[in-house]
Amino acid sequence: MSYPAVKMVAGKTLVKRTLKFEPSLVTILASFSLFAVMSWGKLADPIWDTGHEVEIPARILAGQVLYRDVETYYGPLAYYINAIALLLGHRIEVFYIAGLLLALIATLLVYTLAKRLTNQRWAMLCTLYVLIYCAFNPGGLLNFVVPYSYGVVYAIVLCLLAFIALDNYGKTGKVRWLIVAAIASGLAGLAKQEYGVAAVATMLIGIICTRQNLTKRLGDSLLIVVIAGLCAFIPLALLAKQASWENIFAALFPVAKSQVLTESGLFDVSLAKTLIEWQKSFVLFAVGLLIVITSTAIAHYLHQQQPNQWQKPVTFLASLAIAWSGLTVLRLGSLLNVYKVCLIVVFCAWISVIVTRWYFKLTNLKIIIQLLTIVVFFGLGLLLLRRFVCCTDAVFHPIGNLTWLLPAFVAWFAVQWTKIRQHYAPLLWALLIFSIVLNARFLFYINFYPLYAFTAVILFFTLLYHWARTSQLPIAKYIIICLIISGIIHLAQFTQYRYPISSDKGTLYIKDAELATAYNQAIATINAANAQSVLVIPEGSILNFLTTTSTPSKETIFIPGVLPNAAAEREFLARMRTNPPQLIVYVDVPFFWLREGYQRYRDYNPLVDRWIVQEHALIYASAPMTYFGEQWTLRIYQSLN
Repeated sequence: MSYPAVKMVAGKTLVKRTLKFEPSLVTILASFSLFAVMSWGKLADPIWDTGHEVEIPARILAGQVLYRDVETYYGPLAYYINAIALLLGHRIEVFYIAGLLLALIATLLVYTLAKRLTNQRWAMLCTLYVLIYCAFNPGGLLNFVVPYSYGVVYAIVLCLLAFIALDNYGKTGKVRWLIVAAIASGLAGLAKQEYGVAAVATMLIGIICTRQNLTKRLGDSLLIVVIAGLCAFIPLALLAKQASWENIFAALFPVAKSQVLTESGLFDVSLAKTLIEWQKSFVLFAVGLLIVITSTAIAHYLHQQQPNQWQKPVTFLASLAIAWSGLTVLRLGSLLNVYKVCLIVVFCAWISVIVTRWYFKLTNLKIIIQLLTIVVFFGLGLLLLRRFVCCTDAVFHPIGNLTWLLPAFVAWFAVQWTKIRQHYAPLLWALLIFSIVLNARFLFYINFYPLYAFTAVILFFTLLYHWARTSQLPIAKYIIICLIISGIIHLAQFTQYRYPISSDKGTLYIKDAELATAYNQAIATINAANAQSVLVIPEGSILNFLTTTSTPSKETIFIPGVLPNAAAEREFLARMRTNPPQLIVYVDVPFFWLREGYQRYRDYNPLVDRWIVQEHALIYASAPMTYFGEQWTLRIYQSLN
């Protein structure tokens, strides 16, 4: 075996260890609570890929069958669990709570794994990184909390459980842990297909990395494959009795849609693009970290010149200030804005020094005052920065993307083969293989970063931990500065979500005032018409959930490829004429992510477009809105019959 056997401890000792106070864990939970409060109800975009995450569970709860009455390209696990959660009430807040619970479980599991590979301090830094960049990333739909892709988040939690079970198997050799890992891997595949494949592959690699004899490893590998396969197959087989295997296969492996996505520039998988992505992410990482290191060195030098006790928090603040201004300069084109940023930072640092020295002459509560001073005046700097530079989106994140680390991890493992095999196998190898397999479809660069990089983050901090131990460099200090800057930026970004979309089924907040107005007016129009059946095309079916209306379509989204040709359009229109909707919400938003440019829905499904416009009466049209440089409107049509 790779690990020594675990010694049994007495009951009292075990309880003491379990209940032992961990400041790092308290910090993580406090940070999680802060981000949870700030992110509550915040949704980056109510149009793309959000409606089906809330609408499908509602339709399942109403008695419809997945893959037969409603289509999706994800596995069934998340939808049925969320349908059960909706028994608590048909409200959007149910999904927020579900997302927060999943994010909390993932956070604690990441901390557990990171602590196993490093120590409490580095595990805390790793987990804070996951909180900031993955779980609560406010920059888009791709995080653990908003209703975008809960199937992925369920899969992430299950994969983390599988890693912990694999680690326990490596330490104890008990087969029951292997069974837990197999069950978790199979269920992960039931939530999101590629996560299950990656999880099973990593479990097999983990077994190979143990020091069992060949017969034992082959038997355990077979056990993993059989149990994981059964966990995925049995629920699908039960579902196939109602939906048929043909429908399930067509939904989980949508060839037409996959072809459209592959041909788009966003999903391009070429060696040249991979190398460019690696180069860009590494250059940004290196330049950003250089600024942070330089600022820390300057602060350290100032501290050495007058090493008074009260200066320690001030020098740390100075390093933050220099790093903040330097990282802002990277993205600002105007010299005037650069000057304003530097002036604000210097002013706040200077005020902090004066206030700190004055307080220290009057009180003994030095630590509390230090912390309060840093928080208050750095927060003041943030507000002034937002006032003069417009928004914090211009600030560059020094460790915001680890795409370039995939080849670096492979090189590290090759060099440290003996040490890794002796101390950490099979866990580290499992994390590496999982990262590679999961991102193989993007040709080994981490696309959709928040949802695909959690194992790479654990590997990154494990690598930094060993580097810090051997080099004696203050690497942790640099990472702390990066995380503080990034955390403040993300918290500030959440304050930009000020415009509510409200109904009696809940409220969500977005950045765009015009879009919020259009959605609120659409909700009012649907409610005023007392509509029960509303078709939303091509995206935005969250309106169905917020108005408690149903749709006669089994499709929940209509992006290019869902109706790939004229025959599919005619079949869809035949279904609609048999069971016509009372209202049609036509969200004429451009498909900005396609290689061809800003294509409209009418360019891909002209028959459906003509059916909507020619056979229905326009009863509402929003004011023109701008989306990625293109104007569009939200229109509502009513049947002429």
